[in-house]
Amino acid sequence: MHYEAALSQKLARYVKIAMQAETFALELRMNPNLVKIIYCLIAALIICVIFRCVFAKKRELWFARTASTIFNQRGALGSYLSLGYPKTWQGALVTLAQLLLIVVACALIWA
Repeated sequence: MHYEAALSQKLARYVKIAMQAETFALELRMNPNLVKIIYCLIAALIICVIFRCVFAKKRELWFARTASTIFNQRGALGSYLSLGYPKTWQGALVTLAQLLLIVVACALIWA
């Protein structure tokens, strides 16, 4: 009998967890602000990829990169997409253009 009670409690706990997961899934589907945030992140990633591809040859001339340390380690995608910090005025213009384009894309998504 004790085994059945323990099993019943476990089952009740699993049902509760499943109901919470279903509620969370419904909130994800129904929350338009979360969807807009995800769209903004995707747009920013696409813009970074485009800028990285367009300015690949000028990267070494216009941008300086810091070495990866224990405090700022980057993964493969982060290392590839990172232009670095601008060391010339052309690099500063590229960085500003990238930021403005991300802001405009997010403003259009939220409009």
